[in-house]
Amino acid sequence: RHSRAAGRVDQWRHYAEAAADEAIARGETSRAIDLLQSVLAEPGPAQADAGRVAGKLSQVALRGFRPDVIGTLERVLEEVALPPSVRGSIRLSLGMLLVRTIGGLGRGRLEVERAIGELTDRPDLAARGITLLAQPIDGLTPLSWHESWRARAGEVYERLDDPELRLALTADRIAAASHVGDGSAWAEFEALSDTVGTVAERVQLARLWCNLADGQSWAGHLERADRLVTEGVRRATDAGALYAIGLIQGTRVRLDWVRGRWSGLAEAAEQLRDSYPELGPIVMESSLVLGGLAAVRGEFAAAQRHLRAASVHAPDRGPIPVVLSAAGVLISVLLATD
Repeated sequence: RHSRAAGRVDQWRHYAEAAADEAIARGETSRAIDLLQSVLAEPGPAQADAGRVAGKLSQVALRGFRPDVIGTLERVLEEVALPPSVRGSIRLSLGMLLVRTIGGLGRGRLEVERAIGELTDRPDLAARGITLLAQPIDGLTPLSWHESWRARAGEVYERLDDPELRLALTADRIAAASHVGDGSAWAEFEALSDTVGTVAERVQLARLWCNLADGQSWAGHLERADRLVTEGVRRATDAGALYAIGLIQGTRVRLDWVRGRWSGLAEAAEQLRDSYPELGPIVMESSLVLGGLAAVRGEFAAAQRHLRAASVHAPDRGPIPVVLSAAGVLISVLLATD
């Protein structure tokens, strides 16, 4: 701060980036994002510096959800000449962030596919994009399309040495299997080592607990899902995995809904939705819960409004289990008002 006030901008950039590196290592996600955003917002960094800082921002941003990062990454890709591998790395994170936003699924997947093409020299990074496209939960894309990407992810996995990337792909594979009802997912999860050495690996393990809680809850394993939610929140909080914390809160309110724990639930779901107004999965899941509760109270107009926000009329834009559940509630509402 003192360097910046004194007009020593290059020195300030150096210190700010070093502070961001330290925050990343400690799991202080929000602080790291703020610091890196401020460096990129200051005019004048060399192209190599802008690419390096944007690369760090794009990686740490995946731990949380900050919509403003999307604009920053888009600007860097548009304005800065970067080597293909650096461009591909930043674009990959951009696509992964877009997928999380309301209405961003299609565009996000296109950016991820473009990034995979740019990452021919970085198969380790391309693997993250491949495994994202293998996830079968969102939109109306046929399962066969996801399965082809899942096969590619398996091939890439065998060539990876990086422990964090291997754990990330393992987490995605287990979660994907759980969401399609593959019983082997739980067995693989139970056999997985719980010992990791870095914050980045702790983030991936926390992400697994949170995503598996979602998959197990949709598969009807409610006791398992409850345990996963409780432990997943703890792990995600300790690792600074802010995005995973948000997602698992959506799973929690839905579990409370289906298990009849309704005291204060409408208020909790409303607060959750208001806390993440641009994060598609949370908005849709909390809206499903609000719609279901309104339907039980006989507030049918409110129920239909909430169910629209759950993407019931736009199934290509939302998580299919949420959309199908919302459709079931909507059918009940329409029959009751016929």
